This record gives sequence, structure tokens and C-alpha cells, in this order.
Amino acid sequence: AGGSGVVIKAVDARLGFAAIKFSCGEARSCEREAALMQRVSHPHVCRMHEHRTFHQGVLSAMCLEYLDGGSLDQLMQSVPDGRVRQFEVTRMAFHVLQALEFLHGKGVIHRDVKPANIVRTSALPVNPASADGSAQPTGRVWKLIDFGLPGLL
Repeated sequence: AGGSGVVIKAVDARLGFAAIKFSCGEARSCEREAALMQRVSHPHVCRMHEHRTFHQGVLSAMCLEYLDGGSLDQLMQSVPDGRVRQFEVTRMAFHVLQALEFLHGKGVIHRDVKPANIVRTSALPVNPASADGSAQPTGRVWKLIDFGLPGLL
């Protein structure tokens, strides 16, 4: 649960696990977030699969990519002194900066980048083009979430 709604874990026959974000209130804000997410497909931005509004626009639901690796905020709270390994911080920063560069290129400012809105996947994506031809894990992927407050450049 957050300031603008509730997110639940769901299972879809096509997608597997998904996150469903329910928001009540200003329909225009929910529609703007959904329209923006459809425009910004990037490996380091949470993917939106589908969006629906109900009850004359009072309730909005977005089916989002399920990210089960936890947020940066959760990671910092789980380690001693809130100190995350340097390599992981470097990876996270690189992924977030790639996402922000892409968003800015599309004329979008996130406006709410914070540890709670930076989430990682637990799955290890595979790099099919490794030097010896074998598939090698490339490491966890960090993604930006929550486009409820975006601005336009």
C-alpha cells in the first residue's frame, strides 16, 4: 500500500506473476500515468502490460511487470548499517541512470526517484552472446517504478 493506492501480486495465465496496481481518486492522473508507461518501454523501467478504469473513472487498475527482488529501500534496511555492497550500488546507479537518460530523451521527468521507487528483479537475466558461446547470467536488473508524479520537459 502506498499514498496513491494498493499493489497486489497476481497470477496471469499468459504472463505468470504480475503486479496489479489499484488507484482510487483522480482519473486524469491515473490515465496520464498509464499513457506515459505505454510510451516508455525500457529494460530499466517497470513494464505495464494493461490498464483499465472502472466506476466512471474512479478506480484505475494497471497490470505491471512483477518485480520480486525488493526495493533499494528494503535492501538498505536489511543490511548492517544500511551499507549495500559497492558493486551492487554501482550496478543499480548504472541501471537507474540509463532509465533516466531514456526518460529525459522522451521528454519525461520522473519527479519521485527515491529508494522505494527503485526495485530489482530476483531473476538473473542471461547474456546469450558470451565469449565462449555459453549463456552466462548478467546479474540482477534494477528498474524504476511509480510514474504517478511525472513531469514533461
